[in-house]
Amino acid sequence: MITWIQTVLQKHHKSVFGVLLVAIIIAFVFTIGSVPFFGDRYRTGGQKGKVFYGFDLSNESTLAQLQNSAYFEMIFEGVQPQSEAQFTQYVLRQAYLRNLANELGMTRVSQADLEAYIQSSPLFAGADGKYDAAAFKRFVDSRIGAGRMSEAALSEIVSQNALVNKVGKLLGGPGYMPAFEIEREYNQVHGTWDFNMAVLSSDELKLKIAPSAEVLEKYFKDNIEAYRIGEGVVVETAFFPSKDFSADIKPTEAELSAYYAANRAKYETAKDGKPHLPKLSEIRESVKADYVIDNALRAAAHKAEEFALKIYDAEVKKGSAELKKIADEFNVALKKNAAFRTTDAKLPDGFPVEVAAAAMKLDETKFYSDPIPSNDGVRVVFLSEKLDSFLPKYADVKDRVLADYVAAEKVKLFAEHANNLAKSLQKAVAEKKSFESAARAGGAKVESVKDFSLANPKGDAVLKAYGVISSALPSLKVGAVSSVKMQGGSAYIFELVKFTPPAKSDKAQLDSVKERIERSFGAITSTSVIMEKISSGEKDVAEK
Repeated sequence: MITWIQTVLQKHHKSVFGVLLVAIIIAFVFTIGSVPFFGDRYRTGGQKGKVFYGFDLSNESTLAQLQNSAYFEMIFEGVQPQSEAQFTQYVLRQAYLRNLANELGMTRVSQADLEAYIQSSPLFAGADGKYDAAAFKRFVDSRIGAGRMSEAALSEIVSQNALVNKVGKLLGGPGYMPAFEIEREYNQVHGTWDFNMAVLSSDELKLKIAPSAEVLEKYFKDNIEAYRIGEGVVVETAFFPSKDFSADIKPTEAELSAYYAANRAKYETAKDGKPHLPKLSEIRESVKADYVIDNALRAAAHKAEEFALKIYDAEVKKGSAELKKIADEFNVALKKNAAFRTTDAKLPDGFPVEVAAAAMKLDETKFYSDPIPSNDGVRVVFLSEKLDSFLPKYADVKDRVLADYVAAEKVKLFAEHANNLAKSLQKAVAEKKSFESAARAGGAKVESVKDFSLANPKGDAVLKAYGVISSALPSLKVGAVSSVKMQGGSAYIFELVKFTPPAKSDKAQLDSVKERIERSFGAITSTSVIMEKISSGEKDVAEK
C-alpha cells in the first residue's frame, strides 16, 4: 500500500517516500492496499497520535506491518479476506496480542513453538491431512521469489504470528471437558449409524405464485431499503498497461536462471506420483514469458508511482488543467469511465474490482488514488463526480420486486411444506408405520444408509449431505425422526434406525478427540476475551 497522498509524507521529502516504500513493499506486492481494508479513522490526517494498545495506527509503516502480519495470519488459518470489517478485526487483534505479549515479557517463541505453529496450519496439510514439509517449502519459495520479499522478512512475520497465536491460546486456558463428554464425542465420531434420509428438493416442488399489483407495491414499501440505489462515482483513469513495457525487458541468461530458481514452485509438476521440477532448458520460453510479465508489471508500477508523485508535488487541484498537462508529459490518456454504483450488478468493462474499491474512497479532498496494480497493469483514478444514494420509484424496479417476492414466497412455502412433512413422518413412525412409504407419499426421495461413520463417510449422497447429517444424527435417539434440516435448495429429514458404538476405545484417537474439544472451547473463550478488548480499545481511540 503506497500511501504517498497521506499527510505523513511531507512535501519534497522524496527520501521519506523511498524509505516508506521499502517498509511497506510487502503489502504492495500482495495488493492488500489495493482494497481499502482498513478504517479511515486510524489513518493520518486529523488522527495523528491516536494510539491503539501502544500502536500508533496513523503511522503508515506501523499500520503496514500489522496489516502484513494479519494477512499472513489469515493465510495460515486458511481464511481469505472477505470484507473490511473482517480484515480490520485481524489487524486490531494483532495490535492487542502483541501489546499483551510485551506486557507479559514474551518477545520471541521457541523453535518448537514456531514449528508447531507452522505444522498446525491447514495451508501445509498434505492429502493425508498431516503436515507436508514440501508444501511449506513451496509457500516460502513463492513468497521470496522474484524479489517479492526477503527470507528474513517472511521469517519475522511468521515468528511474530506464532507469538500472537501462543498469547491468544493463553487467554483461552485449557478448555477443560469432563471425561464422559469426551467419551460420548468419541463414540459419536467413531461409531456407525444406520438411518433413513428423506430429501425434498425445492426445484421439484411446483409452486404457482401470482401476486397482485397491490401485494407487490406493499412488498416494495415494506422492504424499500433493499432497493436503495447505492452511492457511486464517475472517474477518469490513467492506465499504464504492463504490455507497453514488455518490449524493453530482455533478460540475460543469468537473470532467467535467478528467476527460475526463485520461482521453482511455479514450475513444479507431478511425475510418477512425485514432485518433478523440469530443467530450465526444457521450459526456457515459459520462464522467459513469466519473467517478462512480472517485470513489465513492475515497470508499469514504477511509472505510475512517478506520475502520482508528480501530481502530488505539483499540488494539482481537482478539475485543473495541470492534470492534463502532467498526463501528456507521461504520455498517458485520461479516460472517463461510465458511472458505477455500489449496488451495480457488474463493473464497467475493463474496470478491475480493486480499482472500483479505491475509486469509491475518493472525495473532494482526496480526489485521486494511489497507484493500483492489477493483472494487466497499474491505474491511477481521479474523481470526476460523486453520485448520491437514492430510493427508486416502484415503477423503476417492479420487475426486480416481482422476482424477489416470488423467490421469498417459494422459500416460505417450501419451508412450510417441509415442516409439515416432518410432522407427518414423526406421526407415522410413532404409529409404527413405514418412514420410507410416508416420505415417498409426501413427494420426497428416500436414501437408506447403513454403517455410516462421521469419521469416514462414504457414498455420493452421504458426502453431499454430510453437513446436515453430522448436525442431525448425534442429537437423535434410535427410532426417532428429526426436524427439518436445510442445505442449499433441499430439505432433509432423518430417521435413526440403529447406532453402534466402537467396539473398543483407541487411546490415540481418544486423546485426539480430547485435544480437539478442549482446543475448541479454549478458542471460544480466547476469541471472546480478545473481541471484548478490541471493542474497549476502539472506544478509547474514538473518545480521544
